[in-house]
Amino acid sequence: MKKIVRITALVMACVLMALSFAACTATTKEEEVVRETKRYSVTYYADEVPSFVADQIKKSVKIYDSENDVDLGLVTEALVEDSICYASDSGKLILTTKTGYRSLLISATVEASEALEGWYIGDTLYGIGHTDTLHVGNTEVELTLRSFEALD
Repeated sequence: MKKIVRITALVMACVLMALSFAACTATTKEEEVVRETKRYSVTYYADEVPSFVADQIKKSVKIYDSENDVDLGLVTEALVEDSICYASDSGKLILTTKTGYRSLLISATVEASEALEGWYIGDTLYGIGHTDTLHVGNTEVELTLRSFEALD
């Protein structure tokens, strides 16, 4: 009987230690980081997209990052030009265009907060050179973030 009481007491002590450890290390709700947001003009580019896609991109359409569920503002400017690609000519690279493709330069205005590593739009961190597939109006385009310029 004494062995049962000792084992039970030992088990109870272990359970109490585990509970007290869990209570001490339990994560409390993280303090929300308050970031100062500003308005930025953000520019995206793509060297070559199919012409039929480029023709669909107009001012005032929404830019949306569906992977991160982030609204990236409305298009304020859309510049569509000849595609940009390189070809080899006798061992030298030359700048040329590709039939049926266009290049894009898209600007949008967005609320963001600056960080050491880039800019937060919502809870997602973006930086210059960030490439992502974004929805622009009714299209889906792989765009690279080219610049962030403060408007305020």
